Amino acid sequence: MPPPPNTGLVPQAVLPAAPLKLPSIKDFELLKQISRGAFGKVYLCRKKTTSDLFAIKMLKKADMIRKNMVAQALTERKVLSLMKTPYVVKLYYAFHSTDYLYLVMEYLIGGDLGSLVQGMGGFDLTMAQFYSAETALALASLHQNGIIHRDLKPDNILIDGRGHIKLTDFGLSQIRHSHSPPGSATPSKSERDPRFLGTPDYLAPELLLGTSDDHEVDWWAFGVCVFEFLTGYPPFTDESPQAIFKNILNHDIDWPPLPEPASPRSEKSIDLINHLLEQNPRKRFGISQIQSHPFYRGVDWDHLHEQDAPFLPQPEDNLDTSYFELR
Repeated sequence: MPPPPNTGLVPQAVLPAAPLKLPSIKDFELLKQISRGAFGKVYLCRKKTTSDLFAIKMLKKADMIRKNMVAQALTERKVLSLMKTPYVVKLYYAFHSTDYLYLVMEYLIGGDLGSLVQGMGGFDLTMAQFYSAETALALASLHQNGIIHRDLKPDNILIDGRGHIKLTDFGLSQIRHSHSPPGSATPSKSERDPRFLGTPDYLAPELLLGTSDDHEVDWWAFGVCVFEFLTGYPPFTDESPQAIFKNILNHDIDWPPLPEPASPRSEKSIDLINHLLEQNPRKRFGISQIQSHPFYRGVDWDHLHEQDAPFLPQPEDNLDTSYFELR
């Protein structure tokens, strides 16, 4: 092969690529606090270079160490990084400073189902059916990826601008390996610590007894949510956590008065709730039984996320956080 022609041009040196700039809290303008939980505060923020809005969770390292909750923060970051589904909030950036760990997520302007159900005093049948169906699909997606939420409640179900839901708050979640056999999960001593069990009203009896910690605990919490969507309050509510735990273990459900005569709708919802709040986790309904239950007759499960939601947020502007303040 003949040598290349001499063009008289001096070859340019290959310049090293510019170092990738890692994000930091200085890239964001904090606008207002949205919520506060056991693991930190959440703020509405604006990225300075693009003016895009995000929700940023700020976790103070010293508090996490003092409360022995470092693993929970790392689990939340890992779950958000793993899950690519329309029913889980998106994580865009994760970084830290000397004092804080930051999780930058999408901002969902519609608030959460906890605020909505309390503001409305309970949902009508259409809303309860729609939002519980989307929540069921969200849980099924988690379980298919080996993730157990362990803190499902209306407060942790956010609403996007189209009125559809996304799950959030995965600090108490567990990630199970694919080789773990079903029913093999028994909570460790640290996992039975009350700080790591979740919110009292939504805890499955097997969590309280320390006998099991598998995906069925999420379906129990889902049943509590369905009850709350329809009535406006959780089924085992009481004045103290100890009283709530007693109600759960005794299966003492605070049913509202039934309409007279009892309508088919009420019978269907009661039957669904009873199968979800089944004391024996092995007999408890899962996604297949839920989807085939008469309560969800007419639901197009395959195209639910493309449908119009029964509730459409109507904020005054992009910075409106009033849907988080209904309570």
